[in-house]
Amino acid sequence: MPDSADTFSCLACNRRYRWIPAIAGKSLRCKCGQPISVPPAPGMQPQPISYSPTSGTSENTVAELLAHPIRNFAIPIIYAALIIFCLIDFAPQLFPSTAVAVGFCIVTVGSALIVTGGIFIYGLIKSARFEIPSISFALGSFKILTVIVLADAAIVALGAYGVNTGALTRHMYMSLGVMGALLVVFFGVAAAVVWAASFAVFHYHEDDFVSLGFPLSAGGWVAHFIIVIAYLICANVYLKHLHAPPPTPPSQSSPANSATP
Repeated sequence: MPDSADTFSCLACNRRYRWIPAIAGKSLRCKCGQPISVPPAPGMQPQPISYSPTSGTSENTVAELLAHPIRNFAIPIIYAALIIFCLIDFAPQLFPSTAVAVGFCIVTVGSALIVTGGIFIYGLIKSARFEIPSISFALGSFKILTVIVLADAAIVALGAYGVNTGALTRHMYMSLGVMGALLVVFFGVAAAVVWAASFAVFHYHEDDFVSLGFPLSAGGWVAHFIIVIAYLICANVYLKHLHAPPPTPPSQSSPANSATP
């Protein structure tokens, strides 16, 4: 955008925006995530603004969250409903017993809670530096939680589809090539779901996580995926040990015949 008296720039990244009377004096958010105070008159430079990290629940912040109920509340709730449906309906089709399926669901949701809880705690500690109020961190963490588990639900649904169509079986032999192809497919599905779901709830100029939503969701999913894989390996070892045949007792030699002829 050309430099003129009718534009103003972001103090963090120098991205320029056109000044119009409708936004004069209002607070907007740049694409880089930096809050901008729109100058009241053309030709003036915006003043730096920051949130008060101690309050965290100012009326302006609550009003901003409630002003966008679709992306802040409706879409994450829809994600949560899809997650519950996929885990309840498709997870039992992938595992040999209900107990393992329930354990998988618990570990899936629990590991995602651990990851997003860590993000939230880190955000509270660094809130003064990020200039984001705690209520935005709480809502952003909830969005990240639904995005992470939604990617898992999509993989579970895809795996159940493969089992139902006969493309996958629990006891099929997998070469390295087949295993690598499945990993590529599953990771591709997870990446697509994480990107699309993050775009729907974070890609807005006035959102606090406009530049952090997708990286945090993607990194959180990778960390949580490692925890789930560790659980699956432990569960597989436990099942093999549980269904292993009992050891055969050592054969006893027949006693020597000591009767008198």
